[in-house]
Amino acid sequence: MTRPEQKARELAAVNRLRELDPTFPAGQIEETEEPLDALVRLATGGCIGIEVREFARDDEPTGSQLNAYQALTHKVAAAAQDAYVKTNGPPIRATLFFDRDFRCKSRDIAKIAAPIAAEVAKVAPEVNWSADIHGWEVGLPTGIDKILLHRLASLKEPNFAPMYADFYSDILPSQIDYLLEQKESKLAAYHQKCDQIWLLVVIDGFKLSGWSEPSPDLTNQTYQTGFNRLLLLYDNSRVIELKTVA
Repeated sequence: MTRPEQKARELAAVNRLRELDPTFPAGQIEETEEPLDALVRLATGGCIGIEVREFARDDEPTGSQLNAYQALTHKVAAAAQDAYVKTNGPPIRATLFFDRDFRCKSRDIAKIAAPIAAEVAKVAPEVNWSADIHGWEVGLPTGIDKILLHRLASLKEPNFAPMYADFYSDILPSQIDYLLEQKESKLAAYHQKCDQIWLLVVIDGFKLSGWSEPSPDLTNQTYQTGFNRLLLLYDNSRVIELKTVA
């Protein structure tokens, strides 16, 4: 993601916060450079600085492995779909179940996709409603555990997609503490611009790294921080404010 794209996402999150939070003060939201992500120029004078941080439950200096896994498995599914289209097989929905340890190089995606498409092409014409293809029975590529097939009258073209049914987890208080520790060191620089500083944690439910639900343990805790407000924007649809103490 480029810096302009990231800034656009940050501003969109702050604007969505304003839409969802009835206590958001009147004022003009402005893009700003380091150290803050956005400023709210208050109608009454002064400003609020907002730091935006995207949540990843497997947050690491090298990035989210869950997001990398999700991107890879989507590429394999898309390549398998393209290969299946070339077989002229009937429209079918193929749900791919990958092993959690699945990995491959980008250059090998086509080699993995081809046998997936070939196995689906063998079975698809005989499927009336649904069928399973188990990796250990037909010799699917390593890391592809199962393929679930569905024939639907409404389906006009093939659709291949990965399934992540067992990747859900709760957000833990320790994960919020970790984010606060990362940002606390910048508070002095933040306060040079504004008296009030908020931390907005964005949880994207479309990413595996954000496939989490705020738990009672999370919302019942009080977090020690210099931020004036600690807010979660969950799946772009609701705002949760966590209790803080200076």
